[in-house]
Amino acid sequence: MIVTLKVYMATLEEGLEMRNLDNILLNQDRDFNLSKAVEELSELATVLTQRLNSDESRISDQMIIDEIGDVQIRIDVLKLMFGIKQVEERICYKTKELIDKHG
Repeated sequence: MIVTLKVYMATLEEGLEMRNLDNILLNQDRDFNLSKAVEELSELATVLTQRLNSDESRISDQMIIDEIGDVQIRIDVLKLMFGIKQVEERICYKTKELIDKHG
């Protein structure tokens, strides 16, 4: 099942609001935000690789969920940096392409 995601906004009691992400952009420079995105993406790649290459019990679902959450926050910051509309257009294009290919 393919789902097109909007800019993620946690709606739980302790959720993020867009203005908080704006504050991240205002209070941290561009290189820092890019570096943090790389770091979080690397951590997710590492736990996924470890899960594939080892006993499943070594890397818990929660460890993967935690890293997905960290990456999603950084993706949202990147969307703000590079343009939410442009990213959403790319997601729509790619989703259509995947549906056409795997329909």
